[in-house]
Amino acid sequence: MPLKKTPYWTDLYYDVVEHYFWRPQAIGRISDKTKPSRHWKYWKKDLESQETPLNHIINLLFHIAPQELLDRVISALLKRQIFDLQLVALTAGTIDKNTVQPDIIVRNSTALVFVEMKVDSQSSIDQFTKYAIAAQCIMQDDPQLKSVDLVVLSRHADYSRVWKNATSLGLVNERAVRELALRGLKDDPTIWSQRGVSRYVKAHPDAIPRISDQVRSMGLHLANYAVLESALREYAAEEKTVERLIQGVLHEFTRRNLVER
Repeated sequence: MPLKKTPYWTDLYYDVVEHYFWRPQAIGRISDKTKPSRHWKYWKKDLESQETPLNHIINLLFHIAPQELLDRVISALLKRQIFDLQLVALTAGTIDKNTVQPDIIVRNSTALVFVEMKVDSQSSIDQFTKYAIAAQCIMQDDPQLKSVDLVVLSRHADYSRVWKNATSLGLVNERAVRELALRGLKDDPTIWSQRGVSRYVKAHPDAIPRISDQVRSMGLHLANYAVLESALREYAAEEKTVERLIQGVLHEFTRRNLVER
């Protein structure tokens, strides 16, 4: 099976530690000891602006909070009702991590949803296509799944701000994103700004028709953090037992200026 239940939320702590084990430069640890490092306050402030720590925080929230909260949040991001969702993760060997590393994956019996979290960085045609690659890998081995959606969660829900080179590439709407991805898969490798998609399709030429089908059918949704904030506040008002948990995440949004005040 390409998907598995996610580990206990406590295991995420070790995932966080592993991330900084492999990227010590993110917290000012450098191999050349002749070069001075900055004080921890500098690196703490830097981490508070990066996407990865925010990703860790949101993942921890979804692991700890009731499953109903996950339904509420994803429904708000998709702008349609969806129920009985659970967090899942890719099993080892499903797809090379160098191709795509989904931030959040949720599913129910028939639907699969990816959430890609951004702060100030932009998404790209490569990233959209990488999620289509992941979707076809999963659905090929899981025929129960009937639909796939990708949510790009960003500071802005505006095509011109979310996509790299939006003006020069003409990325003004969802249709343009799909058409450009299909052009790259068909006959124009210059579309890809990274090696991941090119490397994958070169190694799996038989998968191109399936990937193309996913590019055409996979739902694409842009949402800003105000949508997530609203869903969290609404749930916290109803379920006081998780109010403090949610308030911590909302404070993180405010500290990062992800929502207007």
